Amino acid sequence: MGFAFQMEEGKEEKIFCPPPHDFQKFLDDVILDFSIFSNFY
Repeated sequence: MGFAFQMEEGKEEKIFCPPPHDFQKFLDDVILDFSIFSNFY
């Protein structure tokens, strides 16, 4: 599992491909940061 983005030339390139447990932690951190950020507004 990983994220990919389209280059201008049209070729895909992986930019982030963590192990499953690290990916879950990454998602948790993003959700936590978003929750804290949205509390300011």
